[in-house]
Amino acid sequence: MTTNVPPMNDRTPTDPRTTTIEAARKQAALLKVSFVDAKPEDFDFSTLNADGEAGWDHIEAVECSDCGQWIVDEADHGYVDQDGDPAGDIPFEDAGGTDITDSDTDVLDEWAAENGYEACPRHGEGYREFDSAEGPMMNYRYPVGEHDYTTAHAHGIADLPLCLVETEDGDVYLALTGGGMDLSWQICDAYIRLGYLPPSHFELPEMGDMRLTEHTALIVAAVERSNEVLANWAQYRQTRAKRLFETLPTRSDV
Repeated sequence: MTTNVPPMNDRTPTDPRTTTIEAARKQAALLKVSFVDAKPEDFDFSTLNADGEAGWDHIEAVECSDCGQWIVDEADHGYVDQDGDPAGDIPFEDAGGTDITDSDTDVLDEWAAENGYEACPRHGEGYREFDSAEGPMMNYRYPVGEHDYTTAHAHGIADLPLCLVETEDGDVYLALTGGGMDLSWQICDAYIRLGYLPPSHFELPEMGDMRLTEHTALIVAAVERSNEVLANWAQYRQTRAKRLFETLPTRSDV
């Protein structure tokens, strides 16, 4: 079934599509340009270094099958009810006011116990204890910033098929934890969540079930912006190169 989408020039400023696109472009303009010209790197994650070790480490968020929380650190687990089903997010206002946070474990544990909840039975287990945390599954890596190798950043991309990898030299990358299809949308999404425009290398495939939402619009706008930035850089370099035809002296000028 085809849909009749009006050309951009025929849309009013209040058209929902136009509003969504403009908002996405404003957000994309705030992202850093650090990796717009980066390329995926081939890397065999099974290769060992001279010491017989992997030479890299990773941080990966996994979903706990008991409490349903995304787990990186041991304290990330939530609560379950009397049937062992995930309790979801504890309502902090009921547990003692809006100032209660995840770090106030004593207050939350007391409130949970009084209301029929208990700590997840896997509490104290980090992502390495989960069979699903297998690390990089594809022999590609995508460069990001050296300050992005944190548990907070791992949580930020938790629902994406990617993890963070750090080499023994301190370089940090994104790596895929799954494959079998074009994951360009997900990789670009990860860059955005880390605060960067995605590499212009990625060409977003059209998916039959995908719709224009605030989320997809931001990814498209970020890719669009990456290409605009690179085009501007290329135009500047081209202009400088042409100028050399006029400024370089010939033998007769010397």
